[in-house]
Amino acid sequence: LVVSGTYQLPVGKGHRFASSGMTERVLGDWQLNTIATFASGQPVTVGISQDNSQTGTGNRPDCTTPASGFHRSLADWVNPSGFTAPALYTYGNCSPTPGPRAPGISLVDLSLFKNFTFTESKYLQFRMEMFNFINKPQFGPPSGLTWDTSNPGTAGAPVSGFGAITSTVPNLQRQIQFALKFYY
Repeated sequence: LVVSGTYQLPVGKGHRFASSGMTERVLGDWQLNTIATFASGQPVTVGISQDNSQTGTGNRPDCTTPASGFHRSLADWVNPSGFTAPALYTYGNCSPTPGPRAPGISLVDLSLFKNFTFTESKYLQFRMEMFNFINKPQFGPPSGLTWDTSNPGTAGAPVSGFGAITSTVPNLQRQIQFALKFYY
């Protein structure tokens, strides 16, 4: 979902709250703009390292308690106690994407403009633009989502770091820039 908007403050000549002189120069002709981007993360897929079904296609674990297989902390985004390896010669009962998605994206950019009018066609525009205004890190997907079944037919164990989020996706920290533009 991407939402954008522009709001012109209703102060100054020709606006709801008309003013003149210094009040108009200070409070008039301000414009607030925003672009907000929100996206869900990719589906989380849990697999097993061996084909316990012995068919060439069975690489899903058994979900022991699907509701408790997921937590919402970075250290255990996917809880290993929610999964086990299927019995030898059986398919796992988990769906390919047994639970919630990886962390999504929340990004808000904001800008504030002020026009200083000299003539009808000439004006100076002050701009302040903020990228990643809320300065929120964007986390990567959980890692190590493979159940180690090196010995087919055993319950196996999660690989080291199973389900932990240990990275961020490349995004910028909050950046603020100022500019003056002269229109003629």
